Amino acid sequence: LPEIPWSEDDHSQVWKLIAELSQKGNYKVLFGKKDQHENTSGETKASVYKRIGAVVLPEFHEIDPTATRDRVKGKLESLTKTYKKHAAKLRMTGEGLRESQDSDNGDPTNEFCQFYIGVNGPDATSTEEAKNLWEEIKNDFPFFADLHQI
Repeated sequence: LPEIPWSEDDHSQVWKLIAELSQKGNYKVLFGKKDQHENTSGETKASVYKRIGAVVLPEFHEIDPTATRDRVKGKLESLTKTYKKHAAKLRMTGEGLRESQDSDNGDPTNEFCQFYIGVNGPDATSTEEAKNLWEEIKNDFPFFADLHQI
């Protein structure tokens, strides 16, 4: 397959990929059930990647569905890695991770966050530091907020 133009048209292909990942059926197979009482679908991740490839990259899917599936999987892995790198910044802010003084077993290696940012991003209770960091991350990685909701 030729190079996939992930960054063309203001990253339109990446935004389509994120939208497809958020679809309930795709999400359940790729990331797990949100509700423990929900039935599994019986689909494989490979089949979901192939289906997403057909929607997001139809012209590539027509040429080689399997290679397109692999490219979709690779892009998701790359996005996930970058997301995790930025998400870690949210846990290392201010004074950084501090040792918990009230851990149940006296183990001082338990760590906790200075603040929490929910799936919808900072809210009225978020500190200025949290809001500024969130904006910095979004400026550096524009897909962060959408991936944070997944």
